[in-house]
Amino acid sequence: MRIQKSMVAAAAVAWSAMTGHVALAHEDEPLDPGLTISGDKAGIRADGHAPIGVMGDHMHKAGEWMVSYRYMRMKMDGNRDGTDNLSPEQIVTEFENPNAPPPTFRVVPTEMTTQMHMFGLMYAPTDWVTLMLMGNYTDKSMDHITFAGPVGTTRLGTFTTDSSGFGDTKASALFRLYEDPVHHVHANLGLSFPTGDIDNEDQVLAPTGATPTLRLPYGMQMGSGTYDLMPGLS
Repeated sequence: MRIQKSMVAAAAVAWSAMTGHVALAHEDEPLDPGLTISGDKAGIRADGHAPIGVMGDHMHKAGEWMVSYRYMRMKMDGNRDGTDNLSPEQIVTEFENPNAPPPTFRVVPTEMTTQMHMFGLMYAPTDWVTLMLMGNYTDKSMDHITFAGPVGTTRLGTFTTDSSGFGDTKASALFRLYEDPVHHVHANLGLSFPTGDIDNEDQVLAPTGATPTLRLPYGMQMGSGTYDLMPGLS
């Protein structure tokens, strides 16, 4: 089963400080592929960088730095088995719980909303190395339906769980391998630090009618709980 993604929206702003970088090329020098000329002005081309959701796609010249903020909102609605839509009643009658009785799932997630604020900092100590630090603050909310008893399709009620906090922190170094007026190649070497919580709890509605406070599932936590390598080649 998987939750169907119904909407993704993202917005971002970035501010750069560039030191010692010439925007316009001389007549006898090739034009930087990240620049374009319109009349007597030069500006950064939209295709000079990857889409805003792609991290670590570009490098900076020595002394340049960039501060960025991105906002993402994602809403997931409904459940599916492959390409087939599933109703909550189908889930509690057709899918068995392999771990322990009762034999069917009794709590069904129906909708989840995630809002993420992402902050980034890039700095280039040299022309061939750019350092990058990224963090985020995330707010998650998930709606559920609880079915009464060990079997059957009687709806007992609904409940919502919420969690929020800072997520994992990612630190990376980008190494320039090759560059000419048309081509650019760099290696990405990063590490994700488990700074996000993995023990968030909230009150739930159990099939018995009880309302215990339990640890939330993995998808509702802020972090991965592990140190993760993030190698890449751009």
